[in-house]
Amino acid sequence: MEVTQVLFNAQSIDGTVRKNAEESLKQFQEQNLPGFLLSLSGELASEEKPIETRKLAGLILKNALDAKEQHRKFELVQRWLLLDATAKSQIKACLLQTLSSPVFDARSTTSQVIAKVAGIELPQKQWPELIGSLLSNVHQIPAHAKQATLETLGYLCEEVSPDVIDQDQVNKILTAVVQGMSASEGNIDVRLAATRALYNALGFAQANFSNDMERDYIMRVVCEATLSPEVRIRQAAFECLVSISSTYYEKLTPYIQDIFNITSKAVREDEEPVALQAIEFWSSICDEEIDILEEYGGEFTGDSDVPCFYFIKKALPALVPMLLETLLKQEEDQEQDEGAWNIAMAGGTCLGLVARTVGDDIVPLVVPFVEENITKPEWRQREAATYAFGSILDGPSPEKLIPLVNVALTFMLSALTKDPNSQVKDTTAWALGRIFEFLLGSAVDLPIITQANCQQIVTVLLQSMKDTPNVAEKACGALYFLAQGYEGEGESSPLTPFFQEIVQSLLTVTHREDVGDSRLRTAAYETLNEVVRCSTVETAPLVLQLVAVIMMELHNTLESQKLSSDEREKQSELQGLLCGCLQVIIQKLGSSETTKYAFMQYADQIMGLFLRVFACRSATVHEEAMLAIGALAYAIGADFAKYMPEFYRYLEMGLQNFEEYQVCAVTVGVVGDISRALEEKIVPYCDGIMTQLLKNLSSNQLHRSVKPPIFSCFGDIALAVEEYFEKYLMWAMSALQSAADLSTHIAGDDELVEYTNSLRNGILEAYSGIFQGFKNSPKTQLLIPYAPHILQFLDGIYMEKDMDDMVMKTAIGVLGDLADTLGNHASSMIQQSVSSKDFLNECLSSEDLLVKESAQWANVLFSRSSPIGERNIMAMEVTQVLLNAQSIDGAVRKNAEDSLKQFQEQNLPVFLVSLSGELANEEKPVETRKLAGLVLKNALDAKEQHRKFELVQRWLSLDGNAKSQIKACLLKTLTSPVSDARSTASQVIAKVAGIELPHKQWPELIGSLLSNVHQLPAQAKQATLETLGYLCEEVSPDVIDQDQVNKILTAVVQGMSSSEGNTDVRLAATRALYNALGFAQANFSNDMERDYIMRVVCEATLSPEVRIRQAAFECLVSISSTYYEKLAPYIQDIFNITAKAVREDEEPVALQAIEFWSSICDEEIDILEEYGGDFTGDSDIPCFYFIKQALPALVPMLLETLLKQEEDQDQDEGAWNIAMAGGTCLGLVARTVGDDIVPLVVPFIEENISKQDWRQREAATYAFGSILEGPSPEKLIPLVNVALTFMLSALTKDPNSHVKDTTAWTLGRIFEFLHGSVVDSPIISQANCQQIITVLLQSMKDNPNVAEKACGALYFLAQGYEEMGPSSPLTPFFQEIVQSLLTVTHREDAGESRLRTAAYETLNEVVRCSTDETAPLVLQLVPVIMMELHNTLEGQKLSSDEREKQSELQGLLCGCLQVIIQKLGASEPTKYVFMQYADQIMGLFLRVFACRSATVHEEAMLAIGALAYATGADFAKYMPEFYRYLEMGLQNFEEYQVCAVTVGVVGDISRALEEKIVPYCDGIMTQLLKNLSSNQLHRSVKPPIFSCFGDIALAVGEYFEKYLMWAMSALQSAAELSTHIAGDDELVEYTNSLRNGILEAYSGIFQGFKNSPKTQLLIPYAPHILQFLDGIYMEKDMDDVVMKTAIGVLGDLADTLGSHAGSMIQQSVSSKDFLNECLSSEDLMIKESAEWAKLAISRAISV
Repeated sequence: MEVTQVLFNAQSIDGTVRKNAEESLKQFQEQNLPGFLLSLSGELASEEKPIETRKLAGLILKNALDAKEQHRKFELVQRWLLLDATAKSQIKACLLQTLSSPVFDARSTTSQVIAKVAGIELPQKQWPELIGSLLSNVHQIPAHAKQATLETLGYLCEEVSPDVIDQDQVNKILTAVVQGMSASEGNIDVRLAATRALYNALGFAQANFSNDMERDYIMRVVCEATLSPEVRIRQAAFECLVSISSTYYEKLTPYIQDIFNITSKAVREDEEPVALQAIEFWSSICDEEIDILEEYGGEFTGDSDVPCFYFIKKALPALVPMLLETLLKQEEDQEQDEGAWNIAMAGGTCLGLVARTVGDDIVPLVVPFVEENITKPEWRQREAATYAFGSILDGPSPEKLIPLVNVALTFMLSALTKDPNSQVKDTTAWALGRIFEFLLGSAVDLPIITQANCQQIVTVLLQSMKDTPNVAEKACGALYFLAQGYEGEGESSPLTPFFQEIVQSLLTVTHREDVGDSRLRTAAYETLNEVVRCSTVETAPLVLQLVAVIMMELHNTLESQKLSSDEREKQSELQGLLCGCLQVIIQKLGSSETTKYAFMQYADQIMGLFLRVFACRSATVHEEAMLAIGALAYAIGADFAKYMPEFYRYLEMGLQNFEEYQVCAVTVGVVGDISRALEEKIVPYCDGIMTQLLKNLSSNQLHRSVKPPIFSCFGDIALAVEEYFEKYLMWAMSALQSAADLSTHIAGDDELVEYTNSLRNGILEAYSGIFQGFKNSPKTQLLIPYAPHILQFLDGIYMEKDMDDMVMKTAIGVLGDLADTLGNHASSMIQQSVSSKDFLNECLSSEDLLVKESAQWANVLFSRSSPIGERNIMAMEVTQVLLNAQSIDGAVRKNAEDSLKQFQEQNLPVFLVSLSGELANEEKPVETRKLAGLVLKNALDAKEQHRKFELVQRWLSLDGNAKSQIKACLLKTLTSPVSDARSTASQVIAKVAGIELPHKQWPELIGSLLSNVHQLPAQAKQATLETLGYLCEEVSPDVIDQDQVNKILTAVVQGMSSSEGNTDVRLAATRALYNALGFAQANFSNDMERDYIMRVVCEATLSPEVRIRQAAFECLVSISSTYYEKLAPYIQDIFNITAKAVREDEEPVALQAIEFWSSICDEEIDILEEYGGDFTGDSDIPCFYFIKQALPALVPMLLETLLKQEEDQDQDEGAWNIAMAGGTCLGLVARTVGDDIVPLVVPFIEENISKQDWRQREAATYAFGSILEGPSPEKLIPLVNVALTFMLSALTKDPNSHVKDTTAWTLGRIFEFLHGSVVDSPIISQANCQQIITVLLQSMKDNPNVAEKACGALYFLAQGYEEMGPSSPLTPFFQEIVQSLLTVTHREDAGESRLRTAAYETLNEVVRCSTDETAPLVLQLVPVIMMELHNTLEGQKLSSDEREKQSELQGLLCGCLQVIIQKLGASEPTKYVFMQYADQIMGLFLRVFACRSATVHEEAMLAIGALAYATGADFAKYMPEFYRYLEMGLQNFEEYQVCAVTVGVVGDISRALEEKIVPYCDGIMTQLLKNLSSNQLHRSVKPPIFSCFGDIALAVGEYFEKYLMWAMSALQSAAELSTHIAGDDELVEYTNSLRNGILEAYSGIFQGFKNSPKTQLLIPYAPHILQFLDGIYMEKDMDDVVMKTAIGVLGDLADTLGSHAGSMIQQSVSSKDFLNECLSSEDLMIKESAEWAKLAISRAISV
């Protein structure tokens, strides 16, 4: 397309032309993003193009790289990163070229775009040359290129974080920028660009501001710039000073006098933009000093360590007069503009901050100004005097201010009514409000309001409320603070006589015609609320009269009337204010029994109004109405229950309102209010409320601020319903524990710390409510398992030292609740707690009375729960106990183990110190030292993730001294002469490092270890190298910086060197390198370093010591997979080394040498599969064809290994030797090179297959079997046709069982890879089929290993005939095959090898692949298998070994029945006959569930799923009895495979029963949703749960409406998680299974609701679903299964929603591209789904 013209048209005044152009651009972007961006960058760079189109091109380019919404921004970043590198290079070249354009707008736009690209690429280590390129531009001529480059550097510093750019580059940027700012720079634009760039670059200058010389230079240049002739430069320079004042406050002392002079001159003489920034500098200094003084408690000397330099105090005599001058520079009507800001306002604000900073010292400096100007005829002087007085009222002491206020008050009251200027009155009313806010109330000793002046004040304020809106609003504010000052006055207040008049005046204000101007109506209602809230008992009757008035006001707003959108917005605002007013009135009247009783007459009417309010759609109204309802519930208590049936749905809607999260948060609070009011009457609503609250917690869509009140709400509910909360206990505690874990070890800004404390407080309030709710209940013991985690949480937040007083009070209260509720059970746990005692003592000495009171209460409860008092630390002789723990006497051993456990629980620090001391002590026995180390290691690590996390937290919470002692002992032990002690210490040190190094702790460890490497004796060196190896195994590469990695590798490789004389040192070094290789990315990218490492490793493979040679080959294996692409220069030498090892070395070494080539095969197979097979060596694909090149020498070497078999190797299931390794590698080679291997192997087979020595015959057979996967059928089938008869003969006649075993295995491989419909030339004919079967059945009578392989061969033989149609060559032999397999299952030795399992698996495959002709025979098999299963269920006493074997057999029989049911259920005739057995089979399955074996349950579940599918709707009769087992399966988190299978069976049953599943849906859906929200359930179960949603929705149709919201919420959360996933292959695979589950759910839901009148319920979810589809399409990592399901969902959406979907699909980012890609797919199923989707979309769009 002609971009220039389209860009012109996009700016046309003709709407149609403009719209067409915009659509063309959008279409171009969607169809060809690289071309689109290239065109735009070319347009921007071209000097021949019009400036309008160049500027727009740049703007669109910038918008294609960035967006405000985070998800959209992420999407754009990914798109850019995925662009072709060539396209990106061209775009960037165009951008850099444009920086030298003579057109300013083109340069400026380009600067922003370059910064956006840099913001994406620099953090990814891309475009490293950019900054260098920009810096070279700075020294160029012409000046405009320099200006544009400096502007670019400024934007760049705004886009990237300081840690992205290294210090050297930062220095160069700052040098260029500061030089550009210098007065010697003649070009104004350059100097301005540089000054603005410095503003953004200041955050990068930490190191430079720490250097005196550099800082002086920067400050001198900035100060010079404030004196520039150009106003924009002066303004930008002052902005830099403001930033410096907050970022580098502590560095300002040398410059503060000069800055004062500069700012003073600017304020007095410069233009307003400059003057405003000059004032802002001093405001910023005030902010810094206020923060410091508040943090450190105010009064302290200048000698203190507190970093306050008192700049404001020192500048005061000159600063205040300067600020007072600014107050006289007001603008006319400045109070009319709500967003107005000018010098007078800035000066007054700064004056207020100065007052807060210096306190009393400001008063004598301001009072003369006030006195001089307050009565002047010029309004500006009067207003300035009043503003000055009002500004200093916060900061100085009341003692200093009150005498002045007493003098000024009468004058101000007079001015408020009589001054002719409205701005003076406005400021006077504001100043009066400040007087009442800061100098009125119980905290002030000297009252400023007396009986004499009170009436005058009220009268003046009420009169002023009739003035202009701005004056009236400020008068309301003054009255607000006046009322608030009398809040604690008891039964009478000076305002009581005026109450009615005040209320009436405020109501009158709310009806003023100009009330919408300013904030007047809001101010009037807020003041009315405060007057009511602070009123006394005497005014209660008047407050009661107010109820009807406010109700009527609210009623009037609810009457139907047609309103414009603007009017509707104002009406909503008014409704919110009225609801807020009613809330305050309810709280006031409900606080005493007398008024509450009178108020109750209105309760029903008020509730009716609130329910009507919820019909409004305004969030503000809902929020206020909810708060008012909470107050109503609190006021009327249990009587509120009568409103719950009607109100509950609004409560539910509020809890689900994620978008307007404030409404959700308020609703959560109201649930708490209602719980406290209703107590046990809340129970009928608890299921719904708790389910929703738990969903909210698991949602990523809900704003984080709502989560703390949710936790608090758990406590309210638990306190209300008491032991009934048991039903929710597990889910609530799980959510609380997860949140508690997240809320410790938090580091961040003040906002994050504040949120963390609110989260902690919510969690603690939940715990408190739960403990109090269960107190004195027989079910108290349910809480005991949770107590350790709660104590650990309390320890954690205490150790953090960042909790506020509120958290401290709640936390110590929870400690008391725990002791109070659990009694003696709590005592020992609290004593074992790391810091409970310290925490209690700290709270007891707190200055906060509430904290102290809670602590005293907790202390009493501790004493009660621990009558014996505090226990002494367990005294024990560790050595003896460790010896006893290894005793052969079971009782002695158990006592010792119990003692160690008790010691650990009672005093962990001493326990660990004792163990480390034992380990380090050379006088102790080796046995106890070794065990001490092992116990120490197990106290730091565990396999289970939750246990590991707990141990890590315990270690991190340990006292620093204890940890230091332990680590010192461990390091000392590395020099021990005892090898076992050193080795154990190495492992423990690595475990500690694995915990501490990621937390930036123990930074000296690696340096300490490296210093050991150069020590003597050799044992210390050996232990240290071993430690470094274990350490590299424990921590991830990003934890250790490159400099330390280099030092570790140097030490390790030097230790491996042949010059190292000590064998143990060399071995330890070689093993350490194996673990350290993952850290060596940078080193392997450096040719010299890589050569050195490879030389040392190869040398080590030739060491005289076998263990070193083995370890060195293990390193080579690791290198082959980690650094495959770096191996080319070394591959010939490695071949020679490995060939020698395979042929001549000991077996452990030879195995690793073979493993190297297996690993190379794996790498090349992966590359060839990923890039599609055939391609030339010139390709960019990183395959070096090492195997192909080595083939002529490698294959003979591997064939030799096949002759090195061991006697009876087939008897040992875990056997592994050179022959097996060689055969495995040969198979991998065949898969790597294909046909090329055949001519190299065939001669070996021909030479050895008939030899007398069994080893040669077996090797030949093994070689043949190994190469059957990889080469083409055309190459192999002629060989197989020759070999088959020979092999069948060998299988029965060869005298050696090894040969027969391998022959049967090879036959299985032939049938697996060269038999079936995919092979053109059949290897099995009518002539040889009978012989094959006869031989295989005969071999099934041979020894167990041969029989097992024969079963395997038969399995693949049957599988090859799966798609034969109505007849199969196996049909004549079916009965004989089945009988033979059943006979095998009854062999006495069937339990040996895997024979019985293989026989049943083969039987299943034979049945599954059988034809209709054999159906009667399959039917006869049913009672046989049923009887087998029945026999296993008969009562008999069995040993544990026999029980295990029986469980295995039951599982096999259930699996067999499943296959039979599926086979017979697949056609109507056989299904009908089979149904006679259905009841008996189901009865057997139900009996099977009495067994406790997970395997059996899994197989039985799968079989029941098949039965449900076969019996259809008739399965309903089994549901009443089966449902409990279904529920048990869904709850089986531990054996998660059973849970996953059960979920699948729910889907089967749903499809079978359809609407008959409805009675069970509540229970099933509740359990499935619980499973999704659980952190305990294995993640692999979650995708099938989502698929199951689809099955249920499809079954029950529109009945699914009941669950729609919950299901969609869970699906949306999972959908968001499943996009933007980066990780290893396993994670990508899981992500695709998760996506597929989600998509199957969506598909089932859409199809279930299709043609239903409730289809519209799905419309709100469609945009998110389309966004999800866009997201996974953009990721480009979905597999074919996901692609097929995804395009199907797009079709379902269009098909179900029709025209509603059409426009949404058209607006979708990538639906069109996705559809086109699917339509051109080579996968027929995807293509078919896409064609259907295309048709459905066409219909939807055309409607």
